[in-house]
Amino acid sequence: PKPHPGVTVGKWEEKAGMTVDVNGDTYFDDARVPLGYRAAGPGKDADIFESCLMLGRLFNPPMAVGQAQAMFEIVMDFTKDRMASGKPICQHSVCSNMLADIVTGIEIARTYYLFVGHMIDHPEIYPKASSLNSRFLESRAAMAKTYACDMVVEVANKAMQMMGSYGYSKEYLLEKYWRDSKINQ
Repeated sequence: PKPHPGVTVGKWEEKAGMTVDVNGDTYFDDARVPLGYRAAGPGKDADIFESCLMLGRLFNPPMAVGQAQAMFEIVMDFTKDRMASGKPICQHSVCSNMLADIVTGIEIARTYYLFVGHMIDHPEIYPKASSLNSRFLESRAAMAKTYACDMVVEVANKAMQMMGSYGYSKEYLLEKYWRDSKINQ
């Protein structure tokens, strides 16, 4: 609980996007943790912490996929209503290829993070995933996070390219997703 001897918190940082939480430095100077605050005891606290980190890695991919899906829908609405050379922009090969890349990235990220979650829920099928502290699960969760978070930034960049200066307009909401996408990485 605050205040706690030996624990100080620095100033909160102003961020470009994702302003629903706060970030700042926390300093520990000879801080002592009372036994009553221990999660499970010596050796087990670190295991619980590592499990939380691993599961935390699986919270980023759904957020990234949701952001990418929203950007895809925005850019689809935009490109189907804008005409060039007698047909909607989305029907031109450059744009349609970019849209296909976006959808492919979204589907791969979604499928993979759901598969990792399935492994966690079914350790009887995936013996290497029988413990939340397994290096196997840690690596799979990290892979899901890395892929999804890189994908959403790529989607944001492609969507901005297709929308041009309209992408920066607050009217289309793309600019917010563009700012928010980077924090996942």
